[in-house]
Amino acid sequence: MPLGTIVMLLVAPPIAEAFDWRAVFWICVVASVVAFLLVLFFYKEPPTGLYGEEGDNKDSEPISIKAGLKTLKGRDIWLLGLAFLFFSAVCNGAWMTYYPTFLIEDWGFTPSEAGAVTSLLAVIAIIGVPIMGTLSDMLKRRKVIVLISYALIGIGMLFGWQNESLMLIWVFVGVAGVGGAMTSAATRPMAPEIMGKYGTLGIAMGMSVLQVAQNLGPTILAPAFGAAASTMGWNMAGLCILLPLMIAAFVALLFVKTR
Repeated sequence: MPLGTIVMLLVAPPIAEAFDWRAVFWICVVASVVAFLLVLFFYKEPPTGLYGEEGDNKDSEPISIKAGLKTLKGRDIWLLGLAFLFFSAVCNGAWMTYYPTFLIEDWGFTPSEAGAVTSLLAVIAIIGVPIMGTLSDMLKRRKVIVLISYALIGIGMLFGWQNESLMLIWVFVGVAGVGGAMTSAATRPMAPEIMGKYGTLGIAMGMSVLQVAQNLGPTILAPAFGAAASTMGWNMAGLCILLPLMIAAFVALLFVKTR
């Protein structure tokens, strides 16, 4: 996903300048069709289905929607999902959606330059996620790693949307990129650790909570942040909306019982 983000941030501006902004969306349509055909014709499910070899499934009852919902009664997976929702809202609903526009409007970057700078967030993620994942496995302290990442990102909100020092923009990209890599590497492994007591069905349901949170957060925040930035400015919107969301994510994660 970060690689796809990098590609589009780099190629979308010149395509829009050469043709029209709608051309970027048509490229996305073509890419989606290609992905659909690749999965349709080339992806093969394991012969025993989603749950491994026969007899491997530790679920206590047959797979069903009802059985799946029963695994979601604990509060920890919902608190983890809420924290990830807030993070995803800030990361995908604000940074990756509006940071190029901010750089263009407040700093005079060209669309290509703004896309290239924003793409560095994804570049850092590609490099950092395997490193942070290995570190979280070694330390066995995933929650602490994510709490540190939320703190870093929250600090970044204090200066990431200002228009007084270009150096602070580069610092923000580095801080936010490292924080995003730490969150991505350590959050998803926490879901199986929380839901593993329910077997493979519980793990699947736990991961689905995170996936819904990842998409729901930006869906809600992107239009809200855009409206706020247009009325109060980028920096004030970051301080009044994004910083509180990261604080809320930090607090929600504090109450999750996991390592």
